[in-house]
Amino acid sequence: MLRPGRKRRDDCYAAHKSDELSSSHARTPLPAALVDAHRLLLNPAVAGFEPGLVLCLSASTSFVGLPRLCHVVAQDDFLPRPFATFGRRLVSSVGIVYLALTARLPLTVFDGITDRLIPLFAIGAFLTFSMSQTGMAVHWRRELRDKHHAAERRRVWFNLVINAIGASTTVTALAVIVVAEFAQGGWTRSSPFLA
Repeated sequence: MLRPGRKRRDDCYAAHKSDELSSSHARTPLPAALVDAHRLLLNPAVAGFEPGLVLCLSASTSFVGLPRLCHVVAQDDFLPRPFATFGRRLVSSVGIVYLALTARLPLTVFDGITDRLIPLFAIGAFLTFSMSQTGMAVHWRRELRDKHHAAERRRVWFNLVINAIGASTTVTALAVIVVAEFAQGGWTRSSPFLA
């Protein structure tokens, strides 16, 4: 039920759209598909699927990225040689098996209770995001020293600024998550040894 004096969002949108059309400097309205997608994502029935989608994408990223990373590191002789060999489907089968076996470890230790695993997942995700963004910022900083042409320096500066913003954002999010978990007692909740 709307309070008196309040307009519905659709009425406001329609009024705003008619004002835009009447002005001489009218901006182009949002495409209907974008407005429909926005409404769909805010729908409570759909919003429940979004965390599941994020978890599926992050698991997919792990199972795709870690074997490739292990392959490259094993080629430099920092991991055992079997990680460097590809299997039948052009992926590092040893890396996938290793990831699957090590993923069972926290599930077993924490009895598969998601309330205990989610803080670990959040910290792990934001820690890796922070490390990768910081690493890219350091990379672009080093590249900046080698570039002498103005156009190349602008491109490198742009990439450096983007990655520096990403690094500061993810480090801030990581700090907030860690402080919030300590404040809420998440470490005692997460650890089966302290519970």
